[in-house]
Amino acid sequence: MLIQQIEEILKNVQSRRCALNALVGDRIHQGLEAIEQLVHEAVTGQPNTADVTQILDQLVQVVDHPEEFLPDHTIAPSSFIEDEELRHLYDISSQHHLHKLEEGLQYLRQHPNDVSTLEELQRETHSLKGDSRGVGADAVETLTHQVEEILEAVQSGSIVFDSFVGDR
Repeated sequence: MLIQQIEEILKNVQSRRCALNALVGDRIHQGLEAIEQLVHEAVTGQPNTADVTQILDQLVQVVDHPEEFLPDHTIAPSSFIEDEELRHLYDISSQHHLHKLEEGLQYLRQHPNDVSTLEELQRETHSLKGDSRGVGADAVETLTHQVEEILEAVQSGSIVFDSFVGDR
């Protein structure tokens, strides 16, 4: 039942009926952890500690009400930057920030508890968001803001940086 609900959630995400945000990601992660415990119980006979009923209820909530897990805003398409010099500067700046973010994420995958790398990623994300706001690249600003929120949640400990979060 847990796997079936996770599969339905992923279908909803794929069809854009639901956003794969930190809350949905956490619920999927909890479901997978419960499944791991249930498999361990089946193999070893040791009782699991997962509250399967509660986790299943949370997964069902995402499946039954995917609209509650959509972002509160829509992303407008990015506007073309008319000023050639500004467009060139934004291109260089954005590529720099994106390169630093990619390097930092790769490093963080290997060292998930590295606080200084996490802080550097937050600074790069914040700078890219500000640059994007300044030139009117609304879609980039909105997406970057979401990445910034995920990094803040990792730093606060409300979500764990793992390969799933890193891929997002």
